[in-house]
Amino acid sequence: MFDRKRTNLKSSVSTIYQTFDGKDLYPSIEEKAANLLYLVTKNGEKRIADNALVALTLMIAVSKPEEKDTITKITVNLINKEK
Repeated sequence: MFDRKRTNLKSSVSTIYQTFDGKDLYPSIEEKAANLLYLVTKNGEKRIADNALVALTLMIAVSKPEEKDTITKITVNLINKEK
């Protein structure tokens, strides 16, 4: 199962760096970020309710950089709790 998750993540990351005819398909960092978020969300199995995901995303957005470790621990715990 871990290998499948790793493969899905690797695939999602490689996708945002794809080129066609020598040009990036997603040239800006914003396009890369938006597409990575989309791919990771769509390729992963649903582990958390939609409303919890929205709340978590908002919590991350307003958090301070020094709270990163705490926020990531909370995120991991929420994802693992929903198994």
